[in-house]
Amino acid sequence: MLSFIIAFVATSKKFELRGEELNYDFEQLKALAEDIRNNYENYKDREVKE
Repeated sequence: MLSFIIAFVATSKKFELRGEELNYDFEQLKALAEDIRNNYENYKDREVKE
């Protein structure tokens, strides 16, 4: 028998919106969030650190 535990860690990060992004509707923001998740390195400089 093989048993194992899979754990997922949820993290919260904040990113600055720029230019036209400030006028995005909900669907556009969802797409942007997905792009940030998949391409974090491209948005790293926009991360808001508290």
